[in-house]
Amino acid sequence: MTGEQRDAFYSSLHMTIDVNKGTEIDKINAKNFVDITTSYYGVDHVFHDTGYHSIIDYIVKDFRDGDIRFGQIVNKISYDQDLVEVQTVNGHVCRAQYVLLTVSLGVLKGRQIVFKPLLPQWKSNAIDRIGYGLMDKVVLVWDKAWWTSVSYYFKRVTSKPSPFSAWISVNKWNDRPALVCVFIGGDANRIKTLTNEQAVEEVRNALQQMFPNQSIPMPIDSFVPRWKSDLFSNGSYSYLSQHQTYEDMIYISKPIVNKLLFAGEATSQEFHECVHGALLSARREVTRLLHVYELSVNQTKPASRSAAISPFEIILIINVIFLKLLPYLMN
Repeated sequence: MTGEQRDAFYSSLHMTIDVNKGTEIDKINAKNFVDITTSYYGVDHVFHDTGYHSIIDYIVKDFRDGDIRFGQIVNKISYDQDLVEVQTVNGHVCRAQYVLLTVSLGVLKGRQIVFKPLLPQWKSNAIDRIGYGLMDKVVLVWDKAWWTSVSYYFKRVTSKPSPFSAWISVNKWNDRPALVCVFIGGDANRIKTLTNEQAVEEVRNALQQMFPNQSIPMPIDSFVPRWKSDLFSNGSYSYLSQHQTYEDMIYISKPIVNKLLFAGEATSQEFHECVHGALLSARREVTRLLHVYELSVNQTKPASRSAAISPFEIILIINVIFLKLLPYLMN
């Protein structure tokens, strides 16, 4: 192996790990990375051809007549041994026996929700120590595919690290020809400082360098998600940081006073950073409610100090931010 080939191999390895973790390799806890990821690495990624909408539709199919409230941004949660009170930015108040909080780790790190009393120190420490990465994208759409690759995913392998290394071919599973360029960590932070036009031009120029014998046409459409600037995300997904312990992943999922519960990908010990990790964490908390707290699904006793103020048994606080990208490509 030549020196250039060795450098290219290490560059590709770094990029692969960076994409999986949403951050640069030098920020990852190597020991915990090996201990935990060996349990599920090697499993194929799954891209559903109808996007994440199909998952949401399936989950809520039996809850169409339920009380689902959109546009309610939670900014304060008060709790004690009896009830949990949830307040939104427009002053709306709900009270319940239990609250299941599924907001992103970025929202918790940013202290966008005020807790009264303050979260216990062990919970706050876990929130602060667990890593939270940034993976952003630039999506370019054409009227027809000009590339011939049949793979949904391809890399640009160079002897020196390049921000334009990871690509997803969206037309692999739908009829809208598009390429998605993936940016990680510092490169993703740099992209957020560019205008959409500047970001698109950089990506198109990178494609031209990758395919020098082909004239890359101008895309007919483009999209830059900008997850770091998203109020309900502040980043992408969690990773094992150098400062955290394995116990932090237990602490962040642990309920407070058996009333305030937590779910989401960052609370999944086995499948953090993954959509199915978020789904399984929600099932974990529902199991806790039904079989540990013995909550009956038919329980109807009002759960409010004031019956006039929105009594509920359970309030689920959720932001479905992952619907932001794929519907754009699937329409």
